[in-house]
Amino acid sequence: MIFGEALTAPASARAAEWLSTELGRFGTVGGLVPPGLPAVIRIHPPAEAATDADWWDAYRSLFVQIVKVGQSHTRAPGRAWFAIWEGHGFASSSVGVLWGNPASSATEAQQRAQHEAEVRKEARNRARTTRDALNRVPRFELPNRAYYLLSGHSTAIAQLQHPDGRRWQNPDLVWVDDRSWFIATDVDIWSLYVGGSDAFIAELETQLDAPTERVESVMPIPRED
Repeated sequence: MIFGEALTAPASARAAEWLSTELGRFGTVGGLVPPGLPAVIRIHPPAEAATDADWWDAYRSLFVQIVKVGQSHTRAPGRAWFAIWEGHGFASSSVGVLWGNPASSATEAQQRAQHEAEVRKEARNRARTTRDALNRVPRFELPNRAYYLLSGHSTAIAQLQHPDGRRWQNPDLVWVDDRSWFIATDVDIWSLYVGGSDAFIAELETQLDAPTERVESVMPIPRED
């Protein structure tokens, strides 16, 4: 499966249809997290790390910690839904080749041109394969975003993969089948907005290794660099 073997592509996006009527105004907390949940918390992203890999590991850990706490706050930990924004550029074939110095001869220039052509061809082939795989994953649309929909055990969040297979891929929206809790982020932010019962949110506040704050559905979501 293009997003990892721990996930499956459902037959349709029917499980996400409820979001189109539940979510509030775009750009507010309620536009990401269904307003009917008793409490919502903002979880700030990890601080800068030594490497991108370290930062992504820390970011992944936040999602894993949330789901771990959530296991005891849902009747349906075994089935969750993961929505991934379609605009991440998974099927892009844009690629470039950089050379440290100008070619020293006509022969070297020709060899470089041939190599660049081969690299671009490989990129186009990978993009075509990725597009074919993505076409087998159901999509759903909200007023300002479109998403791919996946399903799996809630703990499968740790095994999500970027389609290139090189790193973990964060989901943009996550909810368990009984809708008892919900995790959301967006392309313009890195913070996580999590809604659920008062007991669930209170436990997150004590368990997470990240700054948190309570938020209301009507609050605007600040953009983040």
